[in-house]
Amino acid sequence: MNPSAVEGSLRQRCCHTGHVFKTGSGTGQRCMLRGRFRKEIMRPPNHAHRCMTLEASASPRSDALRKLLAQPGIIKGPCCHDGLSAKLIEQAGFQMAFMSGFGVSASRVGAPDTNLLSYQEVLDQGRHCLEATQALPVIGDGDTGFGNALNVKRTVKGFMNAGFAGILIEDQAAPKSCGHVRGKRVVSRGEAVARIRAAADARDESKADIVLVARTDARQAESLEEALWRVAAFADAGADVLFVDALETRDEMRALCSAGGSAASLPKMANNLEGGGRTPLLPPEELEQLGFKLVAYPLSLLGVSMRAMQSALQLLKVGQLPPPNMMPSFQDIQETIGFPDYFAQAERYAESDTRSSASRRFSDAPSPTRTTAQTSPEPSPSPRGSPASSEKSMPAGGSGIEIDWSSAEQPQPGPSSDRQAVPQEPEASEQARRKDMGADSASQAETEEGQRAVESRKGSAEAMAGAELSSLDEELSALGGDEGSSRSASAAETSRPTPVVEPDAIVVSRTRGSERRGEDASTALRRARFLRVKITETATGSVRLETRLPSQFVDGMATVIPQVAGVDLEELIRETKSGWTKDQPVADFQAGTERVQIYLDGLA
Repeated sequence: MNPSAVEGSLRQRCCHTGHVFKTGSGTGQRCMLRGRFRKEIMRPPNHAHRCMTLEASASPRSDALRKLLAQPGIIKGPCCHDGLSAKLIEQAGFQMAFMSGFGVSASRVGAPDTNLLSYQEVLDQGRHCLEATQALPVIGDGDTGFGNALNVKRTVKGFMNAGFAGILIEDQAAPKSCGHVRGKRVVSRGEAVARIRAAADARDESKADIVLVARTDARQAESLEEALWRVAAFADAGADVLFVDALETRDEMRALCSAGGSAASLPKMANNLEGGGRTPLLPPEELEQLGFKLVAYPLSLLGVSMRAMQSALQLLKVGQLPPPNMMPSFQDIQETIGFPDYFAQAERYAESDTRSSASRRFSDAPSPTRTTAQTSPEPSPSPRGSPASSEKSMPAGGSGIEIDWSSAEQPQPGPSSDRQAVPQEPEASEQARRKDMGADSASQAETEEGQRAVESRKGSAEAMAGAELSSLDEELSALGGDEGSSRSASAAETSRPTPVVEPDAIVVSRTRGSERRGEDASTALRRARFLRVKITETATGSVRLETRLPSQFVDGMATVIPQVAGVDLEELIRETKSGWTKDQPVADFQAGTERVQIYLDGLA
């Protein structure tokens, strides 16, 4: 690639100092890292062999952090441990933040930072911190990488994908712990360097350009000399920032900042452990004079939160409320958490129709029966006893078969003067023969045959509709008597094409009467496909909402229908008396000024 082809589209930075250089500003060197072209940049004094392009596809947060590292002045980073603390840091105007493993372990599981949390738990907590903020660069605590070098690569890539601006990888041996407590152990030099090299490879193989903070705990585990050797090796392995935890004096802090070789040009990080750690607590100005670029405050938010909660609990224990100077007003709490922004967005996307989109589709779509009535210019009146004379489910004799006439399109006979006898089809002859064999045995055979017919036709909606209407004829023939014969003849007199309808529009229940008889609502819930929710204004009787949800959604219904929040629906359904029918609600209760009724639909 010609350097001029990318001039202006990519900016150059030193991978060790973070400084951005202009092409042609001095003697340059072309970096061929992993075979990819890098533009020529000036090599400052003590610059190591690596350099990297800050590409347009880099993460906005990591890009912002690298710009901060390239600017003069020390960067102060409070430590967050959850979404709320991260939001407060951003609202306070800080330029960046750390996510403390100590704080995450304490807030998430109430346990010490001793390697108890898994990779996924730490990553999930980090996502909460990032989702709660707009653009705050956050350096996450990757601990030891949660395993060997390959685990380190996965951890770094996971943090990059989550949106972290940086990640901290350390050299402690498992189980790791806070650097300022007893029992420190570190892995061998080779394994420690391999972790940092793997983390750098994961960074370089992606385009997120996450900032790699390499930490060693060798000062407490072994010696200052060992710690300085390791940070120099970490610099050669590809680290972006160097950190030695638990340094004990100003001289030791100065020794880190004056390290030579590859480490000389890399930013250094200090850890101001509030409350009394091993490292001297120095103001930011003095830390900057010593040579530090970053300073972390790991316990300020967690510590004051713990003390405030303890004080409030002591007051509540004796029956007193925290005084106004100890806590913000409810209005302030809402504003801090983000209720005003939520309500503003809710107004933007609100619909004038309070029904859900699914409810509108079901209620606005014309049913087959309505369509027939609208398109037929002069519909003939239905004969007495015909299915069209009633929309209620009618028991088919003593067979225990129930037919829902309201959702199946009924054949409309033509004028009586044009009626002619229609030859009985072989299927009708078979029905007559079965009738002579006895209603009970015929009903059982027809039910099984109908089920096989439906299963063989479920490939298309039109075939399914035809199978359902055919099964209606069989069930009517099994009724026996004049009424059954009349209905069968009425259905056979009309032979016109059946319109294609959705499968859910035709509901024919083939459940035996013995299975339905005495069944309670809790048992029926396991067979139902949908829960139909109807919410009515008690004072006016007007329907506020009527929609259907999958029956498996019974536990999560409160997430979309707030009126059922706090109601144990399964317990209400279990308490429904035996003898319940499908036309009755399985739950009926009052929610403020509204009445909530829940029905079972699509019983299998």
